[in-house]
Amino acid sequence: MLSFTLDQASFPLRSNSTTSIQGVIQIESTSLCFMAPAWIQIQLIGREHIGDQSQIILHDTYHLSNHPNDWLPSLLVLAAVDRIENVYTFPFTLIIPSHMPLSFQIQDQEEFIICGITYTLQVKVSSMDQTVTLPIHFHRSSSKHEEEEEEEEEENIPKKVFWGITRQAKQRWQYELEFPSTFDLATTTSGSISVRLRSLSDQKMEGRDDCCLIGCQLIQSIHLEGYQSHVEVLATKTKLLKNPNKTWRQPCQVDFELGNEPLPTVINKRIGVEHYIRISVVFCGAAISVGESDCNMDLQFPIMFTGHSQPKYDDCKNRKRSVSSISTESSLDEVFSRDNTIDLPFVPKHLINGPLNHT
Repeated sequence: MLSFTLDQASFPLRSNSTTSIQGVIQIESTSLCFMAPAWIQIQLIGREHIGDQSQIILHDTYHLSNHPNDWLPSLLVLAAVDRIENVYTFPFTLIIPSHMPLSFQIQDQEEFIICGITYTLQVKVSSMDQTVTLPIHFHRSSSKHEEEEEEEEEENIPKKVFWGITRQAKQRWQYELEFPSTFDLATTTSGSISVRLRSLSDQKMEGRDDCCLIGCQLIQSIHLEGYQSHVEVLATKTKLLKNPNKTWRQPCQVDFELGNEPLPTVINKRIGVEHYIRISVVFCGAAISVGESDCNMDLQFPIMFTGHSQPKYDDCKNRKRSVSSISTESSLDEVFSRDNTIDLPFVPKHLINGPLNHT
């Protein structure tokens, strides 16, 4: 009997050009004379799933050369059937490209894949007609060394500083935002954003009774070719600042907790997952006057979720097995308006500077 195992539940795709996969092929035989296979063939197959349809995106074949001495013998005692079998194992390593899309999948209650990207390994040897298939999972590692402790790994996640100036006609604000650009799925349950604001108007506003309401949303968008994107708000937080100008010297911390488990960020043309943080600021009180409502800020910045993820289950029952189970008739802006806990008017893009970033 032919079988094989993999050394890891999920393999990280490194930032360099290749990634290694390790495993062990096993042959069980009742014969005392073992004939090593003349060749070993391994196929790596990747598929994109959208509803009832799947499409092969990767089909690579690897041929492993082997010598009879490469097979390690051992004995397997089957007490239930009073039989002893000879077991021969062959450790292997495959070098594969690292530019493949990451694994992820959304399943229904019956574990049918609604959408996702999956991979399998198929092993065949010359001495047997049997072909063995196992699923294999790939993820993007957030650290250079997978074996690092979680505390060290979390410290190595870089932060970015985004800054800019709003383009309002009368009241202009300078902003500076700092938060991690990458989150690890294994360790991240919450996060924090540092906010600094100051008015660039001629008026001296430091001692005035001004205020603003800051809103933070962490958003996940699943895009499928030919379908509308499914947008989900993973976390929402608001905070009231009584004097926004003071945050320039004493930054305001906006903490949030993830309400839903995110998928990994997957960069792919036909099917993928994107994440971004949306920062909304509504100024009130003396900070603005009549006719200056355009000084509200609405900014969004891309982020990434990395690490090994488990299949995500669609919690909606009695849905048909189709892509409609994760699609929505709402546009992106409509989802923002419906899910935002602050009732914000949408700010046209021409009123806001594109964010500059500095790492």
